Amino acid sequence: MEDKRKLVVAATYPTAILAGIAKTKLDAWGIPCMLSGEETAGLYPLAIGGFTEVRLMVFEADAERVKEILLMD
Repeated sequence: MEDKRKLVVAATYPTAILAGIAKTKLDAWGIPCMLSGEETAGLYPLAIGGFTEVRLMVFEADAERVKEILLMD
C-alpha cells in the first residue's frame, strides 16, 4: 500500500523569500506544506550550489494540485 502521507519536494527556490511566498500561497489554499533548507540559505545568501536551495515540501497526495496552484497567476 502506498503511503500518501509521504513528503515530497514540490519545488525548489534560490532564496527563502521566494520559498516563503510560495508557502503563503499554499497556506491560503489550505494545503499543508513546509520549507526545508531556509536556515542554510539565510546563512550563505551568496553561495552558489544546491546546498543553499530552499525546498518546498508537501504531502505526496497533494503534489499534483500544488503544481497547478503554483503555476497560477
